[in-house]
Amino acid sequence: MNRARRDRRDRIAEYFASLSDCLGAVASSLREGDIPHGRCAEMEVYASKLPDTIGDVVGREEAADQARALAEAHNVEWLVADLGPDEPERETRLADIERAAGIFTALATTMRASR
Repeated sequence: MNRARRDRRDRIAEYFASLSDCLGAVASSLREGDIPHGRCAEMEVYASKLPDTIGDVVGREEAADQARALAEAHNVEWLVADLGPDEPERETRLADIERAAGIFTALATTMRASR
């Protein structure tokens, strides 16, 4: 693999790691009862820009699937904010956000390993 392609994959791996960090921070804040407005806005931008940002490397369809997963996590985040702390669905929804964070961590690791 040429140097430029490796560098591009490294940047995408960092991008995925940033997505995972954002999702993890959102889940943590929501678990504490805070609504992380800035991180939520960050998540929304990531979701809308993801296909154009990484589609050339991972493929447009895969990028669109990842953008949908991120957008779903963003929607879940608002649902969790509206649920009371004792509602059973709240923990399920928080787990959904944490699961999305784990997926992006795995994608970052995979991208780094597939140089």
